[in-house]
Amino acid sequence: MSQVKIDGQEYSIDEPEPTGEQLLALAGKQYPEWALHLRHGQQTVSVGKDQQVVLADLGDSVFSAVPGAGQKGGEGKDPRTGAVFPIHIKIDGEEYEVSVASLTGKEILALAGKSFDDWSLNQKLLSGRRVKVDKDTVIDLTSAELDRFETAPLQVQQGGAGWRF
Repeated sequence: MSQVKIDGQEYSIDEPEPTGEQLLALAGKQYPEWALHLRHGQQTVSVGKDQQVVLADLGDSVFSAVPGAGQKGGEGKDPRTGAVFPIHIKIDGEEYEVSVASLTGKEILALAGKSFDDWSLNQKLLSGRRVKVDKDTVIDLTSAELDRFETAPLQVQQGGAGWRF
């Protein structure tokens, strides 16, 4: 039995090489209304309906169900939230394009090539308030309050210029 993560939810599946259709069905979704994306490291790829996925080769990769019907030019609409894809988010001033309505803190840091082993993540709201984001916290990227994300190293490097009097 294998474990897969789709939209932050863990599922068990007996099939070691399921198709995209079988994986979407785990999340209660189906083609063509939904499409399946696989995020492996910094790369996101589409998984076809009949394409087999070798789960043993994926490590900590995650799947995302994204709206499939009515997409034009890479844009779609999430029927649950009305969010239009792609969504643009900023992490440390860099803009990233995502095709899901929510991500975990871990997934947001991974977009920036960082991990919770060495970095912390804060969400800056339009009100100016900063909110600490844990690795398993799911962030709604369609929120009107969201401004950007900021990272900070967990340990400040020692040395450098030092004190001056």
